[in-house]
Formats: sequence, C-alpha cells, structure tokens
Amino acid sequence: MMRNLNRKLVQRREDKKQALSLDLISSKFLYGLKFFASSNELIDGTEKQKSKPNITVDGNDIYFDYSSVSSTEQRNILELKFRYANSGDSFTVSDGPYSDPSRSIDNVNISGTYLFQEFLSNNIIKAKINSADLSGIKKFYNTNFKNVPQITFSSNVKGNEKVYGVKNYLGNSSTNSFITMNILNKDYLRFSSKQNSKTFKVKNYYRINGVEYLFFEESCISENNFAESIFVEHYREKSQTTSTTSTPQERIQQIIQAETVENIVNEIDPATFAITQQTTQSLIR
Repeated sequence: MMRNLNRKLVQRREDKKQALSLDLISSKFLYGLKFFASSNELIDGTEKQKSKPNITVDGNDIYFDYSSVSSTEQRNILELKFRYANSGDSFTVSDGPYSDPSRSIDNVNISGTYLFQEFLSNNIIKAKINSADLSGIKKFYNTNFKNVPQITFSSNVKGNEKVYGVKNYLGNSSTNSFITMNILNKDYLRFSSKQNSKTFKVKNYYRINGVEYLFFEESCISENNFAESIFVEHYREKSQTTSTTSTPQERIQQIIQAETVENIVNEIDPATFAITQQTTQSLIR
C-alpha cells in the first residue's frame, strides 16, 4: 500500500504534458507550381551553372572541383544534379573551351561525355573520361575557361529515387513566391490542388536560377499546376508546456480524497500504517 501511495505522489509531481498545435502564419494564391515525386523530375534544364571548376586529371579519372564556389545557389545545383546519380551514369560537358597562355595551351576543349563515379564532399565530381580529348593536360584552372562549362545528364540516367516536393517556377524574384511567406524548415504547408490537398512538413528549401524548390517529409503525387491558382496555407508548430504542479500538502489532500484514510487502515497492518503516516508528515513538512 505504501508503494501505491508513493507512486501516486510521484505521478502528481511529474504531471506535465506537451500541448502541440499548428498556428496559421500566412496564406496566399500561387501560380507556377509543379509537384514532383521522383528524383528524375528534379533536373529539367533550368539549372544553369554559373561557376567554373578546377579540374584535375589522373589517368582516366577526372575530378571536377567546385570547392572554391561560394554561391549557395550554385552548390545547390551540384547537389540536385549529383545527389541521386548512380555510379556509371553518363553526363555531358558542353561550353568547355580552355586556354592557358602561361603554359602555351591554346583552344583545348573539355567538352565531351563522362561516366559519373562519386560525388565527394558535396563539391567534387569524380568521373571517368569516356569521349573527350583533353590533349594530355593534367590540370585545368577555373580562371582560364572562356565560358562556364555546363553539365547535363542523359535523360534516362537522372535517377529514379523517391523524393517529394514542389517547384515554384515563377520563383523568388516575384511576389508569387514561397520566400514571401516566410517558410522555414519543419513548417507545414497545405495546398488546394486536386491530388495534393493534404498537409506537408517542409524538409528543405532550395533556390536555383530563380526557381524555388521545397522538399517534403511526406509523399506527394506528381502534379502540374503551373497555370492554376493554388491556395497555399502556411502553418508553424507551436509547443507550450502546461504544468499541473502542486504543493506537498495539496498532493496529500488529493490522495486522501481519492482513497480515504479509513480504507488505507483496513488494508494495512498497524506497523505499515505508522510508516505511512511518517512518510506523509515528512512530505507535508
């Protein structure tokens, strides 16, 4: 019986609960939305690179090094292109004329096809040379490229992993944007579209060449709403702790109301009841 008494005291002492709710932060109608449900829907040619790599050649291996790129947007392009690529996938490099007068190198071109191997540290592409004539040059410096080399995957090797989200093609440069809604990671969005009307939790946000990408934690269905006006509601989780703590005297009184002293006396022997009384008095003090 005494164990039951102490257990009830502990339960009341730790009687706290978390109350979670979603607060509506903002809402608006948006055009230009396309939902995606696969990695092969991410890359569609709008992701143009604006940064030049340093390149190192080691035998038949080639390393496109973008580690000096400071632009978050350009780093996002690399991640979207190569995060879901598989070893052996073929990609093409175009706009690759290169000249280095200090080393008597004139009009070499890195344009050609390569076989993807690894994406190292989220900024270095390791590949195999497939059909490109690099004229035996082992080092290419980014300052000597005439144009910005563009990397394009073949349409059938962009990956087919399950990844969910929505793209806003009108993007961050207009008032028709997610960024004007102050959306943060772990916020919630609800759309009025026909196939994606449930609530989604935001996992990540990218902005690339004016196009906005929102990634979801939950699954969605591929859906083209570009020309439709979609109502978007933005929610944020609010956590508040409510506590029902009480004084020792109040806790003892609650126990006595639930289970009278007469019942306790009837269920335990006098020695145990004496110990219970001492424990009760100690808690009250």
